[in-house]
Amino acid sequence: VAVVVATQEKTIGELRGDINSHTKEKAKMQSEIEALTKIKAGNDTALAKAATHIKTLEETIGKLRGEVTAHKEEKAEMWSNIEALNSDNATNVTALGKAATTIATLEKTIEKERSSIKSLQENLNTSKDEITKLQSAEKKLKTKLGEEKATNKALQEDNAALAEDITA
Repeated sequence: VAVVVATQEKTIGELRGDINSHTKEKAKMQSEIEALTKIKAGNDTALAKAATHIKTLEETIGKLRGEVTAHKEEKAEMWSNIEALNSDNATNVTALGKAATTIATLEKTIEKERSSIKSLQENLNTSKDEITKLQSAEKKLKTKLGEEKATNKALQEDNAALAEDITA
């Protein structure tokens, strides 16, 4: 019996040691649970903040995608405008080339016409000189005609007087 009691006391001692050990372990685990609960609460707060940040970032990404799309559309429109301007520029360059050719032709024509005008002015001056000479000659001829008429009249009067003398 003494051996059984000793064995039971030993078993009770071991069990008390185990209980003590388990109590210490339970307290340690309780402390760890409290620490982990605090960490979990911090993590939950961080997750809530992260979710808010994620939502904000998703909204920002959505806005940026909209802006990127708008910029792509603006870029496409700008390229379209650039192509239209390049086409207009090519048309203008062609028109300028044609205008330059036309201007060169007109300048040659003007130079020829200037030469013709100069020639006509020289002819006009020559014609004026000729007109002056002809007017002078006409004046002389009129004067001579007047003299000849006067002479002719005098001769007719002389003939008439002679004819009267002859018939008388």
